This record gives sequence, C-alpha cells and structure tokens, in this order.
Amino acid sequence: MTGPEHYQASERWLYKAQHDGARGPTESAESCALIAEVHALLAVAASYAEANPTSEWHKVAAPEVTP
Repeated sequence: MTGPEHYQASERWLYKAQHDGARGPTESAESCALIAEVHALLAVAASYAEANPTSEWHKVAAPEVTP
C-alpha cells in the first residue's frame, strides 16, 4: 500500500470505529480504532520515506525490484 492508501484506510477504519452500523459482526469499536491507528502510522512512515529518498526508510518502503 502507498502512503495515501494507508491514510484512506485509516479514515475508513476510524469511521467504522465511530459508527455501529459500519462495523461487521465480529468487529469491535476498539479493534477498528487500533487498525485505524496502525494505518495512520504507516501513512506517516511512508510520507517520511517519500520526502527523504536517501533515508533507510525509503529503502524499506520502496525497495527496488530485482529480477
């Protein structure tokens, strides 16, 4: 997933955490909020890697494909 995709996922999970009707039968508000938090953190890490292309984060977040 890209940084923006993680951000969007975080928004969706946060919405689910806040609205009973949006959650599935096995999802709790707490679990949805935790998943939202993880996606938000990954979005921040991805934005850091994008802004600093020579950092170690960039190597992990966007590894080169080797044939």
